[in-house]
Amino acid sequence: FCRVVGVTTPAVNFEVWLPMENWNGKYNGVGNGGMAGSISYGAMAGALRRGYATASTDTGHTVGPISFDASWASGRPDLIEDFGHRALHVTTLNGKAITESFYSKAPAFSYYTGCSKGGQQGLMEAQRYPNDFDGIVAGNPANDWTSFYAGAHLWYALATLRDRDSYIPREKLPLLANAVNSKCDAIDGLEDGVIDDPRLCDFDPSELICLNSDDSDHCLTPKQAQAVKSIWEGSRNSAGELIFPGLVPGGENGPGGGWGTWVTGQERFTSLHWLAAEGFFKYMVFEDPDWNFRTFDFDTDLAFALKKVGPALDATNPDLRNLQDSAGKLIVYHGWSDPDISPLGSINYYED
Repeated sequence: FCRVVGVTTPAVNFEVWLPMENWNGKYNGVGNGGMAGSISYGAMAGALRRGYATASTDTGHTVGPISFDASWASGRPDLIEDFGHRALHVTTLNGKAITESFYSKAPAFSYYTGCSKGGQQGLMEAQRYPNDFDGIVAGNPANDWTSFYAGAHLWYALATLRDRDSYIPREKLPLLANAVNSKCDAIDGLEDGVIDDPRLCDFDPSELICLNSDDSDHCLTPKQAQAVKSIWEGSRNSAGELIFPGLVPGGENGPGGGWGTWVTGQERFTSLHWLAAEGFFKYMVFEDPDWNFRTFDFDTDLAFALKKVGPALDATNPDLRNLQDSAGKLIVYHGWSDPDISPLGSINYYED
């Protein structure tokens, strides 16, 4: 294949890969994960094998793959704009133009595929740049970015890290997962290890509270049970308004590490929810390397964040008539067991 390496000022690195033979006549832009910061070579390779011309961008900064390092954003609103929406758009314009130049023929169809941060990118494209792609696949989208980072990443971290007694060791996750499945697996009439609709599961983690002063892997302390409840219930402000929905029962011990990667980590202050919240608020929102997560106010601080970075990052507009008018197609999917982004967020966006 032909590899084209380019940059759009000030710092949007991108690559376009073009099959030398058996091009299927189509273009496939691919998304990023985490805080982006690297070109998605794996996704590009998958598109290339299927015959697509393909492109990816680091969104304007460089960090490791699936990293939550946001130090690049401090004092750089231009890079935040690139990260939030501009980088993928200009990469798409460049990628399609390079494809047309290379083959002397424009792509018959242009598609976008991405998950998580890539899902946010897909919905941002659908809302801001509806003419970029004929079809968009947005998986597990972090589209309500600012509220998600406050009401999920930070909320879940606070539930387990506000004090030492609330932390849930990874070793207790099989206990919780097995209890949830035992209570809710058969709701759909089939015991198959899968909870068909977790919204129907009413398991109360208080049922697992330790007797006496026992604190083994076979029970939860009262504060650990409360942490699970807080994570499932989701976050609300002082007026009781939902900020972001909670995770749903059933994914605690799921594939990819489940809660063991995202909620508990190997030990305290190693979970991905904690790392994501710390990086985002410390550098992108407050620009204060000494920021203390325990001081966050879900009324005033969230309002500040929404005003400062929300316009660049949040893809929450449910009006997709411009995409419809351009004959564009959109598929959004979400896994019930996602331990990162609550699937209820995607349902809420769809219902909006």
